[in-house]
Amino acid sequence: MKKIREDLDMTFWDVLISVGYITAGAALYAIAVNSFVVPNDFGSGGVTGISILLYYVFKIEIGTMNFIINSILLLLGWRFLEKKTLIFTAYAMTMLSIFINHLRLPAFHSDNSLLTAIAAGCLIGVALGLMLRGNGSSAGTDIIAMMMRKYLGISFSAGVMICDFVILSASVYIIGLEKLIVTMILTFVLGRMLAYMTEGLNPRKSVMIISNQHEKIAQEIATTIDRGITVFHAHGYYSQLEKQVLYVVVNNHQIIHLQKLINDIDPIAFVTVSDVHQVLGQGFSLYSYADKKRKIKKLTNS
Repeated sequence: MKKIREDLDMTFWDVLISVGYITAGAALYAIAVNSFVVPNDFGSGGVTGISILLYYVFKIEIGTMNFIINSILLLLGWRFLEKKTLIFTAYAMTMLSIFINHLRLPAFHSDNSLLTAIAAGCLIGVALGLMLRGNGSSAGTDIIAMMMRKYLGISFSAGVMICDFVILSASVYIIGLEKLIVTMILTFVLGRMLAYMTEGLNPRKSVMIISNQHEKIAQEIATTIDRGITVFHAHGYYSQLEKQVLYVVVNNHQIIHLQKLINDIDPIAFVTVSDVHQVLGQGFSLYSYADKKRKIKKLTNS
């Protein structure tokens, strides 16, 4: 037990939060499979997709087969995962298998199969996002992709895509072409929702401003928008003149106000606006392991 605590390098509350994320994600994933995917004869990618196909053909419990296949892959690829991720991934696949076998809710049916597929994709995407936020991983084809990257030189994303393509292609002989097309839509929605959960849960805009009126602009931003500003010292390559570059991150609804503010002060200011998928830090994060550790260290040293 002591060795596990050392491998995790987390406080008790951090571990509890991770376990909560993973447990909630596993339960939501099981609901999606049992209430949306299987009752409507859809397929899926990854190890769960293989387990679902085997269930359709041989009526083997999905959770049981999911656990067996993931356990084999975890034993083969344990060296590719850091110890913290390995521990939480083992917990995630165990809870997922238990929930799939035992968490049964009424099946969802609709005359519009696309509606069902979109709902299933959203649920699974959120579920995987929660498990990843809990420091776990979906194991399965992720490990195969890591092995392909190491031994075949194939990128991780390409490896995952190849695995899912093979599984989905094989499913056409079991669920038919129409269901396969709907399953591909489900997979696309899943991917977008997962990206939103892991990268875009806290979307913002980053703005870089180059202006001779930088001091006045910075003062107005601090006063009226109440956002922190970073100043970079730079110089123009052609003019060789010293420049002050302002960098600020704002909420999406603040960008119009910021642009108007800059234009009123300096209409010829050079401004770039970029999408920021995720912002962590003071003023933006609801919870951060790093912030928590810094606070604990500060209290310990005081």
